[in-house]
Amino acid sequence: MLDGVYSFEITFLGTVIKGIAMAENNNIRGFNWSHVYQVERSEKHGKTFWHVTETPHASDTEGFVRRGFPAKLEGEEREDQFAFEVTGATDVEDKVLIQGRRLCDLP
Repeated sequence: MLDGVYSFEITFLGTVIKGIAMAENNNIRGFNWSHVYQVERSEKHGKTFWHVTETPHASDTEGFVRRGFPAKLEGEEREDQFAFEVTGATDVEDKVLIQGRRLCDLP
């Protein structure tokens, strides 16, 4: 995945939360109206994994249930986009999908 600015969407229980993120040196830092996200990348057995943590920054966080984070994601990345979903031991029973698309280079 190329360094740059990305738009992203988190889909959970039919709710879509949109945000903006910066990818640099295999790390992603992003935010939306209610949370700040940090994502760290790792590889194991030829697969890419992302470890996601989130921190609420708004007093009212209606619309998105935070259970299950931090979480490990497994999925696919290309130079200008990524798509991952929650895997492993979390308390999230329904699929959580995070997708992003590159908008531009870093300033």
